[in-house]
Amino acid sequence: VGKSCLALRIAEDRFEQRGTTHGLRIWTMAAARLDPSAVPSEGQVRELFLWDLGGQAEYQLVNQLFLHDTTAALILFDATRGQANYSSVEDWNRRLEVHARGREIRKMLVRSKADLPGGVVDHRRVKQLQHHCNFPEYYEVSARTGAGVERLCKDLNRLLAWDRMATITRPAVYQNIRDTIAD
Repeated sequence: VGKSCLALRIAEDRFEQRGTTHGLRIWTMAAARLDPSAVPSEGQVRELFLWDLGGQAEYQLVNQLFLHDTTAALILFDATRGQANYSSVEDWNRRLEVHARGREIRKMLVRSKADLPGGVVDHRRVKQLQHHCNFPEYYEVSARTGAGVERLCKDLNRLLAWDRMATITRPAVYQNIRDTIAD
């Protein structure tokens, strides 16, 4: 449904046609990439991990193992794929809730590939999903053109509520080693 292309647009502000994700793909990025207001205080580092989970049935079982640490989830659907996409949104939402074990996960309902012709959004169904799955907002985005991505990123930054997240500390030496390996 365009998860990899959207993740690349969010993480690197560029478009590249991507094929199907097999397994999962991870992008690491600075929080300020979402929104300049996410710049951390002196001595802090704010990182965001974008996990692109493969949607094929054979991967869904394994990918669920990584959902327990989720803080926010963008659940995408492609309107050109018909009604099955709405059911898939409900399925991923159910998986998130099971693995959250009562912990709040901030969720965003995202129509991807909004620039493609064809595909009619069933707005009644979108409203049902928002209500039943607790999606506060609905977004239409295009990874190809970048349309809607800025709003999505700003709202994701707001939903993350950085100042209320747990703080993880590590010795400076360890951080320097980690930064060197990452480069």
